[in-house]
Amino acid sequence: MAAPSTSTSSFAQSFPPRIEPQYVRIVGDSVGVVNLTPAALQCLADKLTQVMTRCSMAARQFATHGRRKTVKVEDLEFSLRSLGLPMPIGALTRSLPSVRQLRMPGGEQLYVREDMDLDVPPLTQPPQVKVPVKRHIRVHWIRVDSEEEPPPEKKAKKIMQGAGVPTLDLPAALRKRTPLPSESGAPSVSYRLAAQGVPKKEQILIKPSFVEPLSVEQQIYLKEIVEACVGQDDRKRQQALQSLERDTGIQIRCNIVHRCLSMLIYVVRMMRAVAVNKSVKLDGVLHEFLPSLMSCMLGRVVCTRPESDNHWALRDFAGKTLITIIKDHGTKDTRRRAFRAVKRIFDEPSSSYSMIYGTITTLLEFATPVERIRLHPRFMILLERTRTAAATSGDQQERIEAHKLHASLTKHEPSLRRLIKQAAQASRRGHS
Repeated sequence: MAAPSTSTSSFAQSFPPRIEPQYVRIVGDSVGVVNLTPAALQCLADKLTQVMTRCSMAARQFATHGRRKTVKVEDLEFSLRSLGLPMPIGALTRSLPSVRQLRMPGGEQLYVREDMDLDVPPLTQPPQVKVPVKRHIRVHWIRVDSEEEPPPEKKAKKIMQGAGVPTLDLPAALRKRTPLPSESGAPSVSYRLAAQGVPKKEQILIKPSFVEPLSVEQQIYLKEIVEACVGQDDRKRQQALQSLERDTGIQIRCNIVHRCLSMLIYVVRMMRAVAVNKSVKLDGVLHEFLPSLMSCMLGRVVCTRPESDNHWALRDFAGKTLITIIKDHGTKDTRRRAFRAVKRIFDEPSSSYSMIYGTITTLLEFATPVERIRLHPRFMILLERTRTAAATSGDQQERIEAHKLHASLTKHEPSLRRLIKQAAQASRRGHS
């Protein structure tokens, strides 16, 4: 066979596409670069041809790996990234790109694609990945014969509606009761059976009480009562206290605070008169009564002249009034809180003798037998301390307070000793 001719072989040979130096010069002129030599233009054309060839081949490989016949912009982006080249900004996939014609200074025509305005920050920032929603299981009612089984409440309501009985007019016990299938045909029978469980008692709602503003008559009454209780006329004072003890229309609205000893005694007497009134409820004002009484009992200084004024009577009377109020109007919790507050003052090393004196009556009244036994060691320590202070202290006020406290402790200490003796005997009998 004859060998093919040279012309035939050259015609069959494939020539790869190349970028001409003339195109490089036109692009350089469009961007303002005009001082390129022919050798530089040829070098740039060869380099661009090489890069485009490698990029096209890599993009074709990515399209083949993606089982696609056409090459997309994403394939070109991946190929440029593999070559270490950045993707040009504004490269988008367009079905019909718009082309704009430009006339160059040399008379040539250049066709460029118009780029739309892009928001650069979203392109430079990484895309935000949406976090999937947490899975949850939803409960569905079962289906019987391709029909959804309703819940028991809806099923009972449906049966009631089918029986012709209005659900809203039925008693509570009948609405809650689920009728049997055999009873659906006899509404009267089911009604009588369900009505047997209806409770006979009914809850009666009482309008809650609220504090009303004082009328003019009540304000005048309060003014006259206070003036009579703190005045000089003893007969009017007794009448005012009796009125507070027996009047059925008294409203407790406020608390009175004063630093004068005589005024404090009168106010405590008013509080005691109100406390013994059977028609007065102090539940809503205990938070105002108890702190003032405890201040009169446990205050370090309750008068302007403690060395001469008889503030001991005020402490005793305030303690008795506190006991009366808590017994008649308080609860177990109020009793325990008052006991803890008084015991804290009794055990506090920094408490003065007068403060400890005001705690003894309330402490022994509210303490249980076991707590009284536990108080005995503290009693003995205070007895020894007050005996020494009353005999050797250089302060006259301290000697008076120590003497008063020692007398009160001496009065109540034998009862604690008898209680300890009885507890020991009971324990001995239990062991025997």
